[in-house]
Amino acid sequence: MNRKAIELSMNFLVIIVLSLVIFGFSINFIMNIYGKATGLQQRTFEDLDRQIGTLRCGTEQVCIGDKTKTIRRGEYDAYGVRILNIFAEERKFKVTIVPNGAVNSQIDPKFGTEGHELFLLPAAGQERIESISPDKSRNFALGVEVGKSLASGTYVVDVLAGAEKLPRGTGFEPYGETPKYKIIVVVP
Repeated sequence: MNRKAIELSMNFLVIIVLSLVIFGFSINFIMNIYGKATGLQQRTFEDLDRQIGTLRCGTEQVCIGDKTKTIRRGEYDAYGVRILNIFAEERKFKVTIVPNGAVNSQIDPKFGTEGHELFLLPAAGQERIESISPDKSRNFALGVEVGKSLASGTYVVDVLAGAEKLPRGTGFEPYGETPKYKIIVVVP
């Protein structure tokens, strides 16, 4: 009888250990599912934020998504500009970006020179020209790379949008609600 009691005690301990292991795996499984659900929820909100960013432009003729970005030295980022053609016919539109200066007074406002560089795409003073159909819009990507020796601070870059004048071939006129739009580059 003593032997049967030991056997029963051993079976009881095995069942307790197995129950604890299964309980532990169940908790782990539930936590993994919860963690993935939170990640999915986060991704969904990020997607919605991107869509809202597009909706935020509404019927503006020229719209810049995120006007301010923080870019570290030696890194690159892009700004998005959307141009909406409100004319009744297809027209060419151009986007030009030009360094404006530094906001912080301690920074040399002559950035863009050797050793103090913000590399812009399209390059500073160059323009990107695209045709847009009536009531359609086109996105223009503006690239900014911060040079490794650029001083920390806040830099302003002017974005100029132009629409083709009529009759065609006579140049471009300013387009949009303001003659100049600004993007801001924060270098930490």
